[in-house]
Amino acid sequence: MCSPAQPSVSRTGIFRGMGAIALHIIQEDTPMRDCCFVAAIAAAASLAACVAASPAMALGAVTYVSGKGVNSGVCATPATACRTFGYAIGQTSAAGEIKALDPANYGALTIDKSITITGVPGTSVRTANAKNAVAINAANAIVTLRGIDIDGGGVGTAGVVAYYARVLNIVGCVVRRFANEGVAISGGWDGMSVTISDTISSNNGKFGVDIVPGQKPVVASMDHVTTNDNGVAGLRAYPGAIVTIVDSFANNNASVGYLAVGGFPNATTMRLGRSAATGNQVGIQNLNFATVQSFGDNAVLGNATDISGVVASISHK
Repeated sequence: MCSPAQPSVSRTGIFRGMGAIALHIIQEDTPMRDCCFVAAIAAAASLAACVAASPAMALGAVTYVSGKGVNSGVCATPATACRTFGYAIGQTSAAGEIKALDPANYGALTIDKSITITGVPGTSVRTANAKNAVAINAANAIVTLRGIDIDGGGVGTAGVVAYYARVLNIVGCVVRRFANEGVAISGGWDGMSVTISDTISSNNGKFGVDIVPGQKPVVASMDHVTTNDNGVAGLRAYPGAIVTIVDSFANNNASVGYLAVGGFPNATTMRLGRSAATGNQVGIQNLNFATVQSFGDNAVLGNATDISGVVASISHK
């Protein structure tokens, strides 16, 4: 009901709602205008309260990407899959998983939380300019990359670059054609635990796998890893790297198959078992008094120089 008739007045009305302020000059010629003015203020206040009370959109524990997807929404079901890994990671909760549904290039990305990214055959991350394909910068995170073809196209800077993470797992991936490293691991100042398995890192300008720790050691395990046709070495381990390599190959690298570089402040340790180094300038090289150990069952032959420096033979326990 409207109020009884009042004298006609001019009034300045300020409406606050939906995050905006509107200023209206209302010439009230009838009682009905006063009634509507009050009703409008009440409706605006009610709407603003509803908006303020709306919960934030929740992130998904599992999200999806597809070559036919669109970068909108929350990627929460196969039917609403997004288009790129870079968009999907923003819709995925920490310790969640992004699943690729079909073969496609899902684009470069930066990982800033614990995440698992799982591909299907043909899932790729390809770069068309000089940048890193997958950059990991997430202290204390656990990151797993599974079943992804990471391709620099001859212009990308590096394939997988791990600045910070607590745990990094690379499983069933191919990393190739980058100007510098296929896989580059530093571990920041906190160290890192790394597992690389069933993976190929090839045709990179410098190193297939390059482990250059920060202040604390990086402990790495590699099995069924092939590092071939890289411009410098298949694997380089710098001071602070503790690397165990089994059932792996370092072939046709321009300089060294397996390279261990000693120094300070932390020691370098490389252990090799059931692995092969062939077709390199040097098969296994120990520089600056690193610790390089062989279980005695490796095939190091067909290199210009098979072994350079001290490689100690140790027995299985």
